[in-house]
Amino acid sequence: MSAAAPSCQPGGAHRARRVQTTPKPWELMMMRIKRAGGPGRRILASCLGLLLASAASGQATAEPARATANANVQLVKTFLVEIREATFRDHDRRKIEAVAERYISPSYIQHSDGIKPGRDGYVENMATLAAGNGPMAGPMPSPQDLYWVADGDKVVWVSSIQLPGKTAPEFMFNMMRIQNGKIAEHWGK
Repeated sequence: MSAAAPSCQPGGAHRARRVQTTPKPWELMMMRIKRAGGPGRRILASCLGLLLASAASGQATAEPARATANANVQLVKTFLVEIREATFRDHDRRKIEAVAERYISPSYIQHSDGIKPGRDGYVENMATLAAGNGPMAGPMPSPQDLYWVADGDKVVWVSSIQLPGKTAPEFMFNMMRIQNGKIAEHWGK
């Protein structure tokens, strides 16, 4: 990012010079999304832009709310590590079920297309991936989590994944709502 700064020249002439500034993390995220291809990038960039704008809108955040948001991010990060290990490393349905019971509410609501509703639907989807079946048959690389934002009971993160046979990475947007220490809802690509 660069910004114009005035520069005094001999003889009173003023000319703008460029001053390099370090981009903010959300600016870097938006630049990566804009550079990425794919039909969903505008929707993804718009959703993240709105969320980031609301999070940075200057609303006072009390320390307890910040602590809750940080705890929610940690809960989702721990869940992702455990569910990815059970699914992509261990290929073990029983471990997937145990992780789901530990982290996902029994009344879990799934808003993503192609995944059956509820906690059982989530387990079924992950078990299908663990077995190497479904739309992405065969070994699947683990996503790289790039950016995290939390606002109250919602945790949003952006991941990228380099799928076999694709020339550019896919960017994924996910949001989870946490209620009573469990994942209650999920939206994502």
